[in-house]
Parts: sequence; C-alpha cells; structure tokens
Amino acid sequence: MNRIIFVIILICSCQLSCVGGGISDNSFDIDSSYTLVENGFNNNSIVGPISICANIDSIEYSHDYLLIKQIPQFKDYEQALMRDLLLFLTIDKKNKYSYFDESFIQKQAKILRFVGNNGDSDQKTLKQLADSILNSSVFYKKIFTSGYCWWLLNKQDTVLDGPFDRVKYDSIKINFRSQNFKVLKVE
Repeated sequence: MNRIIFVIILICSCQLSCVGGGISDNSFDIDSSYTLVENGFNNNSIVGPISICANIDSIEYSHDYLLIKQIPQFKDYEQALMRDLLLFLTIDKKNKYSYFDESFIQKQAKILRFVGNNGDSDQKTLKQLADSILNSSVFYKKIFTSGYCWWLLNKQDTVLDGPFDRVKYDSIKINFRSQNFKVLKVE
C-alpha cells in the first residue's frame, strides 16, 4: 500500500514539476494535444504526449509539426534526468530509455548504494548519475554546445528529432516551407 501511495505521489510530482507546479502566468494551446505553459520564471515548457520542460524561446507550428527553439540550461536537464532515473530505478524498469545505458545505471546505482526510498543519499546518488550522463553523453554535449538548440516534433507520429544547430534548423525550414508555420514568440 505504501509503495502505491509513493508511486502516485511520484507521478504527480513529475507532472507538476514539468508545468511549474500548476502555477502559470499564461498558457497557450498550440493544438488539442500540445500546450505552451509560461510559468513566469523563464522556464517555459511544452506539455503534451512529448513534453519539453525547459526554457522554450520560440515555437513555429503547423498542423503536423512543431519547430522549437530552446535555450538549454544544465540545471533543468539535471532535474529532469534525476526524475527519469528515479522512475527507472524504482518503478519503471521495463521502459527503454534511449538516452542512458541502463546496465551502467543499474551497476552505478548499486555501487553508490541507491536504496530507493528517495532519501538524502538517494538524491545525492541521482544527482551524481545525472551529472555523469550529462557530462559524458554525446547527445547532451550536443545540446549544450551553443546557447540555443532546435527540435523538430512530428505531432502525428509523436517523434522528437534533435537537437539541431542553426545550420540544420535552416535546412529543415527550407524542406518544410510548405507547412505554413505560424510563429509563437515566448516572452
């Protein structure tokens, strides 16, 4: 019973942390599946079947796609990754996480004595694991290479591609010019 209550609290806290605890200054429905949530702390998020929880600068959207410009922040990615790692290590071991090596994480968690009770030592372990992934992964290094990165979200297939640099973004824009993108500048 306690485990079920912990799972419910964990899922609710992850959902709330992505949208700023439900306290937002403004939100904009991009379509029936995706919403831009502006929570007033320069930590705007896109919430939907695929969520991007950190510092959205602008969105260009069409019926089928979102082109997202992001100002990536290490701390935001660290917190999101810590949540994913906690889910992976305690609840969701069957899900596949493409952005970290699951066997490495399991071995490291055992070495660092991850218990699974979300106490101080577990938080320290999660932070160490997240920092290790963020500092060593080619994927994350690509995100933090410049001040901005771009993402292409295919809303029909719920596929997120990226991160892209400005050159790749410009070529995508040329290839998708028939999409009649509308621009949403985030303040």
